[in-house]
Amino acid sequence: MMERIPVHLPDYCVNLIEEVVSLSDYSFAIGQLTSAPFGCELKYATPSRDTHMLLYQQDYHEHLSHFVVNAAYKIRRMWSAPPKARLMPTTRQDIHLPLEEEYELARNLGQSPRAKPLRNLSKLLSLELLRQVTSLPVDLRVEREIAGSLPEHSPLQRAYLRQKVLRLADSLEEGPSEYVTRFVHRCDTTMNSAFIQGACDLADVTLGRAVRKHPSYDLAQKLLEPVTSTPLDTGVEGDRKITDAWARELELRGWYRWTRMDSL
Repeated sequence: MMERIPVHLPDYCVNLIEEVVSLSDYSFAIGQLTSAPFGCELKYATPSRDTHMLLYQQDYHEHLSHFVVNAAYKIRRMWSAPPKARLMPTTRQDIHLPLEEEYELARNLGQSPRAKPLRNLSKLLSLELLRQVTSLPVDLRVEREIAGSLPEHSPLQRAYLRQKVLRLADSLEEGPSEYVTRFVHRCDTTMNSAFIQGACDLADVTLGRAVRKHPSYDLAQKLLEPVTSTPLDTGVEGDRKITDAWARELELRGWYRWTRMDSL
């Protein structure tokens, strides 16, 4: 189901949508997905797609207003930059985990490293790590910007972040699965821990003992440093700088490249 602007959104959400439609000269639509990372996914308009598409999971309908605000802030940040600075992370179609990781995965599962199901799993794990490293640091930046500039939205923002923080904290208590490698587990838990720590103040949630005692805590603190030290007014340039810093710390550098949006 696709709709342009739901009638039940708060006025400030409608105003933000109208602002980014005018700024970008692209329309804005909202649709539903069966599943989406943390409840929603934003697809920017490009020369080959003339609509910004916010897709959300029906189970998260109560947080739709926050998804709209978050999406509008991201679009505004992107289109406030000149075209040459509007860059998106892209990767090659045949991306997989490094060879040594695939061998570890093969040992875990008792399969040949060349088995098609294992290769498919390797690709899925790679894409999931890429999704995290190219979205979570930017999400933290955007949430900080929202918290500092849209006080009327604070209760709805806190409600969503509280749910997200608690879900991520629960996931930290789960040990590594046989379907992931130690490297994948380390990257995943460290990025989740960094988001939890960065969002706790915004969500009005006390950082739990499980997060503070988790092996990922110290490296997650290191990931947070550029998030808190890079001024918000550096916009998408700052977003890229922080994303690259996370990728460097997690040994994910080279897994993606920055591509001009107008070439996609």
